[in-house]
Amino acid sequence: MTKDNPNPARPKQDDRPAGQPRQHNEQPVEGKEVADFFQRLPSNFRWPKANDAAVAAAVEAIKAQIYASEETEKPKVNFDVGETIKINNGPFLNFSGVIEEIDPERGKLKVTVNIFGRNTPVELEYWQVEKA
Repeated sequence: MTKDNPNPARPKQDDRPAGQPRQHNEQPVEGKEVADFFQRLPSNFRWPKANDAAVAAAVEAIKAQIYASEETEKPKVNFDVGETIKINNGPFLNFSGVIEEIDPERGKLKVTVNIFGRNTPVELEYWQVEKA
């Protein structure tokens, strides 16, 4: 026990340097705080169980939405192999190139770009290019 802090097992909040935020584990949670938390829960509150049918149904519904959106949200490809495009985003901004391959599964194009007099293959996403 010290004059400044009567309970040395529980540090004062002022012990940290000025301007430094309090860490999550700085103050231990005591039994009374835990009891108060549980008393504030509504009387009809129900903790979900891992094998709870409602939780499992909700998880399956979310998975179904994800799978459905993956199937429907494929970008339209308005490009053809051999077509000249202009790059409008990324490190090759304002370069022109020729489409060599189209990968609709990944939404990417393989484009040949002339950099310093050499043809260089570059992989780009659809949104990074536009028709020249």
